[in-house]
Amino acid sequence: MNTLRYSARSSENTARFGDTRSHIFRLDPSINGLTAMFTPDGTQLVFREITLSSDQSLWLLSLDGKSVRPLVAPPGARVFNGEISPDGRWLAYQSDESGQYEVFVRPFPKVDQGRWQVSMGGGTHPMWNPDGRELFYLASDHLFGVSFESRTAPSMGPARVVVPNVPYPPFVTQGRSFDISPDGKRFLFKAPPPDAEYDPLEGLLRYEVVLNWTQELRHPAAN
Repeated sequence: MNTLRYSARSSENTARFGDTRSHIFRLDPSINGLTAMFTPDGTQLVFREITLSSDQSLWLLSLDGKSVRPLVAPPGARVFNGEISPDGRWLAYQSDESGQYEVFVRPFPKVDQGRWQVSMGGGTHPMWNPDGRELFYLASDHLFGVSFESRTAPSMGPARVVVPNVPYPPFVTQGRSFDISPDGKRFLFKAPPPDAEYDPLEGLLRYEVVLNWTQELRHPAAN
């Protein structure tokens, strides 16, 4: 089984895939960015920027290095977990500008042309269904789904519980805490072992990406 390992504390600043080591570089050394997400066309990167005042905002970086600009930066608010819709027309994100974390959507890339609140009573970690017709988010230990029709202004249906009592409600962690299969029918949740010492504000500093992991489900190791 092949794995990709990277440690944020490594002085070598490299990633290893199997027996191959690759150099890791920063696209823009002036950016203090985290939890980045590519646009569907692969030409830009949406990321979270942290300032000295602890404000957190979403920025957009072109991968050719020619431009970097703020996307969503309400004063005094924390904005992160930006997700671009599969058709590249909408930006979903979470923000505490209303006093608690809620999920919002804006047109992309012209984010100033509108803002719509998706969740009511709290919401974090938005994620699009691969078909672009539904938006998921976490709230109250459940995974909710909202139907989404892409028009000049979005049309959204009422929230419904898709997965009750998710394995590990990551209401504080930043970045993706779950993922969805390409057919939009199955979810994979990130959950630490029960005895793991995990700081949700700091996050994990070592990542392992396992390929062909479905083979392990067919042939589980003996206990």
